Amino acid sequence: MIRAYAGELVWVLGLAVAVVITAALVNRFRPMQRPRLRRLVTIFAIYATATGAGIGFHATGLPAWSSGCLVAAQIFQAFTLISLSATVVIAIALPAVGVDLPMIASDLLVGLGYVVVTLVILARHGVNPTGALVSGAVVSAVLAISLQSTLGNIIGGVALQLDGSIREGDWIQLENGRQGRVRSVRWRHTVVEARDWSTIIVPNALLLANHITILGKREGQTVPQRMTVPFNIDYEVPPSRVIRVVTEALHGAGVENVADEPPPQVICNDFAKDAKDSLASYAVRYWIIDLMTDELTSSRVRARVFTALQRAQIALPARPLAELRDVVRP
Repeated sequence: MIRAYAGELVWVLGLAVAVVITAALVNRFRPMQRPRLRRLVTIFAIYATATGAGIGFHATGLPAWSSGCLVAAQIFQAFTLISLSATVVIAIALPAVGVDLPMIASDLLVGLGYVVVTLVILARHGVNPTGALVSGAVVSAVLAISLQSTLGNIIGGVALQLDGSIREGDWIQLENGRQGRVRSVRWRHTVVEARDWSTIIVPNALLLANHITILGKREGQTVPQRMTVPFNIDYEVPPSRVIRVVTEALHGAGVENVADEPPPQVICNDFAKDAKDSLASYAVRYWIIDLMTDELTSSRVRARVFTALQRAQIALPARPLAELRDVVRP
């Protein structure tokens, strides 16, 4: 009996070795692709179990059960080969040459492969593929009606991947003002990592329905994001002098995480702004390279501005003191 199933056992052992090697490569070079690896291991485990069950049922004199298990084993064998190839190509080979295929796109390709090989194997065993397709369409229609919200998020994820409006690595600002970097666009939601090390899970349908600001991006090209650091100076100091002193300080040695192009700018916004009768309002406008450290970079810019003004003997205005008066009671 073992000789009769020697081919199936060789396939199981060969695929087991291939899965182990692939797992080692993924853990070594692409640890973020471990979810894809878990799917591969699960499919292989089902394949090995179905093969063992088919051989066991044949040994116990249950040919019908054995035949059904071996057909299932063939299907999951094909699934294992597809998942193995997809993991090697999409998770290891393509990133090595600088190509990152979106998760949803790769899942769609793998899913299409599953459908094709299932229909082919069923046809070989005398099952009418047309009937299987009709049954699948009916089940899909029922699921679509009962899972409208989930289906909307899935369609939203596919739409985001197809039009490329939001990509992994983009910085976005949500409608509630929260900002973060897109970690991944998945089937039902998009993962956004905020600066405070928190993770925001945004349903894909909300990204399509609401206004989302993509920071530091114009016409599909990534550019530095402009930041503003305001400060006030007594209006008796000529604006031309303030602008020259601060501009020279910012252009001199440069500031970490501040882009050289476009160069930082210093502008005079207004006089007597916000009821500050003796102050002129200025602002430093600079372009930041990495938005993750925006507050730290603005702090460095403020320190550079403060040092430059002190060297030029231009005083920053002190906090005004409240005027106290004694009330004379009759």
